[in-house]
Amino acid sequence: MDWILKACDLNKDVEIDDTCQLTLPDIQLKQADRVFRLYIKSLQDNAVYRSEESLTLKRVLLEALESIRYPYKTVEKKLDELPDRIKQI
Repeated sequence: MDWILKACDLNKDVEIDDTCQLTLPDIQLKQADRVFRLYIKSLQDNAVYRSEESLTLKRVLLEALESIRYPYKTVEKKLDELPDRIKQI
């Protein structure tokens, strides 16, 4: 049985002070099947500025995790193949 990863969120929290809570903007950018957000969030007694990326993948779990860990792997592979293709021309 193959597990399919349909969507996931990757996030990183940075602790902020009171001044930042008032001045930092909430931002959301959408591109194809990815959404990137920056926003202020309360975690217990602390305030954090969360950087979050939401992905819609619909891939086999292991392939999806590989693409999350190494997002530029396919681009790097194509760049490595470029000299060979140039020689063919």
